[in-house]
Amino acid sequence: MTPDLGISGAEQKGKDLRMEMSSKEKAILCASEALRFMALNLVLLDVSRFSSFADYFIICSGKSGRQVQGIADNIESELKPGESNQSGPRENEKATGS
Repeated sequence: MTPDLGISGAEQKGKDLRMEMSSKEKAILCASEALRFMALNLVLLDVSRFSSFADYFIICSGKSGRQVQGIADNIESELKPGESNQSGPRENEKATGS
């Protein structure tokens, strides 16, 4: 029997799946999340042969500092256990890019 941690079964399953993801799967998830928030010039680099501290670098840009910060915040919240932000950018931001 699993202990009750105060989270639902679906939240626990999502948490477990994120913990079991390979670094490549996490990098693809991050890139997908960035694209969902209108990231520009996205590049996913495999640096595992050259780096001891990272397997992948994800580089992207946006039209404003505010957009770039939103992309970063949403990638971070997507990777946190128990949190998933499935709502995209607000419609007015999507249409105007601001």
